[in-house]
Amino acid sequence: MGEDAEMRLTKIAGWDTRMAQYIHENFGRTFDRGEFDCRKMVCEILFDITGFDFGKDWEGKYSNDNEAKEMLESLGPDSFFRLCDDTFSAVGWEKVNWKLAHRGDPVFFESKKDPWAGCLAICGGQHAWTPTEKGLTRLPMKLARMAWKIPYV
Repeated sequence: MGEDAEMRLTKIAGWDTRMAQYIHENFGRTFDRGEFDCRKMVCEILFDITGFDFGKDWEGKYSNDNEAKEMLESLGPDSFFRLCDDTFSAVGWEKVNWKLAHRGDPVFFESKKDPWAGCLAICGGQHAWTPTEKGLTRLPMKLARMAWKIPYV
């Protein structure tokens, strides 16, 4: 996306059915860094919601915890949140309090143990979906740090 280009991505028709199908199909799939982690899952669902591939610039950047940590630590504290915020702001999505998030909006949860990290998830209502070692897991929205509103068409 060029500097002059102004992009405002919206939820496209049928997004809710595609999101529900994705969650159903991947419900038992367990966390795998670089293959099925929070970044990868959210990018795949956001593709279903908007038709835009957020994941293409991340592919091959890391394949394990150490590589992910090194990449994010090199960018400084809070780097994962800043990357998410920069990415979603660039496509016209407003950063909002978690209470204003709707189904399909990306949501960010802080990590208490790793200042460089955090968890990206997709709002499913009162909970947000993200992959864990137990499969797709619902996190209470009230624990979220922030969300980004995807406008409707």
